[in-house]
Amino acid sequence: GYQRVYSLKREKQADAFIDAANRSAHQPSSQSSPSICLGIATIARTGKQYIRRTIGSLLEGLSHAQQDSIHLAVFFAQTDPSQHPIYNEPWLNNVADEILQYDVRNETMQRLRSLEENHQFWNKSMFDYEYLLSKCVDTGSDWTMIVEDDVLAKQGWYAQATDALSNIQIRMQGHEWLYLRLFYTEKPFGWNSEEWPWYLAGLY
Repeated sequence: GYQRVYSLKREKQADAFIDAANRSAHQPSSQSSPSICLGIATIARTGKQYIRRTIGSLLEGLSHAQQDSIHLAVFFAQTDPSQHPIYNEPWLNNVADEILQYDVRNETMQRLRSLEENHQFWNKSMFDYEYLLSKCVDTGSDWTMIVEDDVLAKQGWYAQATDALSNIQIRMQGHEWLYLRLFYTEKPFGWNSEEWPWYLAGLY
């Protein structure tokens, strides 16, 4: 086992950021074309909600310039967003540049309700991911960053991520590449199904 030392410290910092955001006015990004669209899809979970700490840990410790370079889009990925615990919390409007909910045709909304009622969350998550990606594309940002609503970001993630992007652009010059994975859970650390041939090749 292990002791959660740094994680507990980071949780406190994230909580303090959200508490302060409850008492501050909204400060939208000053850049018309952001460097990063940071998209987070969230649903009401049974039991503990992690979204507050996810957003708090992503924003806490950023410089003003770093904050201005981010377009934060929070997407309530459920057909009745008012059922989400943070839907009416004041801090959200004070930190998010865009708060999204479904803006789709009636027949699409009916299909989404059916997926929710039948607990077909995998199928619905694919639609939600594409929906959020398209909204980030609309911002004209240089990069799109999609984060799940139970991530705890360490301090300094922004500098490390942008440095990694710069390194990839240099290393992959003339080649196409798809994504950069930023966060790993501490539990599986297993072989990702899309990467197992490379892992296997590395054994021999």
